[in-house]
Parts: sequence; C-alpha cells; structure tokens
Amino acid sequence: MPIERKKRARSIVPLPSMADIAFILLIFFLLTSAMDIEKEVKVNLPETRMRMSESKKYFMLWVDRDGSVIIKGKKADREELYRAAKYRSLDNADVKALLGADKNLPFRTVYSVMESLQEAGVHNIVLVSRKKPSSEK
Repeated sequence: MPIERKKRARSIVPLPSMADIAFILLIFFLLTSAMDIEKEVKVNLPETRMRMSESKKYFMLWVDRDGSVIIKGKKADREELYRAAKYRSLDNADVKALLGADKNLPFRTVYSVMESLQEAGVHNIVLVSRKKPSSEK
C-alpha cells in the first residue's frame, strides 16, 4: 500500500513589507553612519600688544577676504606666490614669511597658502595679527 505524502503549503513572503523593511534599514544605516565631511574651520586671528622688530629676513604677504594673495600691493595667483617665495628662499634660506589674513577668512584658505610657501622652501611662516589698542585688555 503506497504511503501518501502530505503536501506542504508553500510559504508566501510578502514582498511589499520586505521592501519597507529594507528601506527602513537603509535609512537607519545612512543616519547612524559617521559622515566624513570636512568642514571649513574659521579662524579669528589673535591680537597682541607687541611690535615686531624690523628685519630684512622676511617678506610680507596678505590674503584678503575673497582668498586672493597680495604681495607688495599686487594680487598674485598661486604660481606667482610660489615663484616669489622660491626666489626669497634661494636668496636667504632662513627667510620668514609674514602672513596676514582676513579675520573672517576660512582657515582652509590660509592653510593652502602656507602649503604653497612650504613647497617653495619657506618653512618659517609667521601669522600676523593686528595691534590691540592699549585701552582693551
């Protein structure tokens, strides 16, 4: 006598709810994962009461609010900055770059100028601040 096998009912996986769960998990992992977004750090340059002594071993450059570099009163691009710094570093290995930047300028811009100076061989970089009035403490 043949044995009858019981037929199993096929299990049905509800696809719409599985898609909802996958979407919720995706949103969860996107929100909880650490985002590695580099933010601009703004720097407020310090004030000082000291004056810098005059010396022939330095050159002055400024970075204004829009990020353009000014050397000897003229705007210079990164290539001109590199050439000027290279010329100064070849003339004097201990040359100092006095870098003045706008108070509200993002530090990333100041840092890129500092990198350009270092690539040109100027390793002594001094950040310039404005003189604090003697009435403020």
